[in-house]
Amino acid sequence: MVEPVRRLVRSGAVIHGGAFRLDKGPTATEFRTFELAVETLRQAIAEGKQAKLACIVNDMGVKPEERPKRTGIFTFPKEYERLLIEACIPVADVMIFYESTLRNRVAKDIGRGMDVARKVNEQSGLEVPICMSIMGRFYTDLALLGIPQTIGFYAIEPRPSEDRACPFGPMLGADQRRSGYQLKMEVIVYFVDQDGGIVPGGRFEPKEGLE
Repeated sequence: MVEPVRRLVRSGAVIHGGAFRLDKGPTATEFRTFELAVETLRQAIAEGKQAKLACIVNDMGVKPEERPKRTGIFTFPKEYERLLIEACIPVADVMIFYESTLRNRVAKDIGRGMDVARKVNEQSGLEVPICMSIMGRFYTDLALLGIPQTIGFYAIEPRPSEDRACPFGPMLGADQRRSGYQLKMEVIVYFVDQDGGIVPGGRFEPKEGLE
């Protein structure tokens, strides 16, 4: 599957995959998404294209004072590091995005009156971000860096009732009609199931971006 994806990669793209929970580590399917992202990047670089790798880290299960953005210490799972070493991609070159940071930025967007997707927390009564907004903010952050395109691989797998993340957030977040974010960047989404099957999630053209 990487072969047809490789042809879509534009110079300057950010390829991402492997999103995982920091407190639990990656599942086999999440590892597979990182493997696909690394291989896609490796082939793009071999063709002379300028591209980078990114990974979203869900740090919400870690105490705020112990999160990498507070301590300054982040270590990839060993299986991720092995893939990077084999592909000759320096660990330091991988762009890391923490979910807590993305959530905070969405909360600020809500506070500024942006019409982004949100829900009301049943306990606090406050409006809080939901999955499509978090991904919309992630794409926006990339677009503000001048990234022309991002290609992402995301795991779809059953989750326990207390951890029902929206499986289609990566796709919905790129749709400005749903997420509320407008992007100056092409977004291509692929989903990976537990059997390793890859399903296209959509290709979204650039829109006027957030300033």
